[in-house]
Amino acid sequence: MTTVKPSPAPVLVFVLLDAAVFPNVTKVDARLKATWGNRFELTWDEPADRDQCVVQFLHVGENRADIFMMPVPIPLSDLEIPCTTSRFWPEAADVCRTHQAHLVIGWHTQHSESVDQHLLLAQLAAALVQETGALAVYWGGIVVQPVELFCKFADIATREYLPLYMWVDFRVFKQADGRLWGVTTGLDSLGLMEIEGVSRRLTPKELEDKVYDLAHYVCRHGAVLNDGNTVGGDEHERISVRHAASVWPRPGKVVHVNFDGPEKRGLFGSIAGLFRR
Repeated sequence: MTTVKPSPAPVLVFVLLDAAVFPNVTKVDARLKATWGNRFELTWDEPADRDQCVVQFLHVGENRADIFMMPVPIPLSDLEIPCTTSRFWPEAADVCRTHQAHLVIGWHTQHSESVDQHLLLAQLAAALVQETGALAVYWGGIVVQPVELFCKFADIATREYLPLYMWVDFRVFKQADGRLWGVTTGLDSLGLMEIEGVSRRLTPKELEDKVYDLAHYVCRHGAVLNDGNTVGGDEHERISVRHAASVWPRPGKVVHVNFDGPEKRGLFGSIAGLFRR
């Protein structure tokens, strides 16, 4: 049975601001040209007022970004869980509750390569962040990041070293039966099935690292984890893969990976170390 690759879920990026001031598009344009060079022709439409917000469209070659200035804060109830689980930023809740307005950035493309589009959207968001009084970046309704770290991730990210902590929530928890689960949320926006790894013998950090490495692998190589397959670092290692219902109450199937088979070395080696604590 082959892997079913889901359609990428739409992605919105929210930039939390201390005041409802639209960024200077001339300066944003200059930042993007410094990042992208002559890769794209950039064209800005005139700003327009829509339903008490300001919207401006940026054409990036054949792509389009919709940038909305919302003169109200995001409800704190929406930010509570991502702030609590923000791994790099213990002050997230204290900072985010002070914001007074926010930008909403939507990305429209005809291209199917979701990883490349995520990288472009991250670079656009970073350029906007650096020209506003930004307090935080809230990616896809999933991950909250401080602006300094977000911009650093966006600046050094490549297809070889993807900034998955910008885009994907990695959570580890223990079930009543003693098994640890490492669970992703956000891979669906990259057109991939979510990954849920399970183990009784790994530490939480070891399990998270393995799930991260596996997520990074499929982001680079595609939906290659077929139902019923085994994966491993050599011919002796056999880690089973199943497509099954999630251990969380969410729709559809996910990739279940049992890491408790015999193992001699890391699953896919050491990758993406820049993006780990």
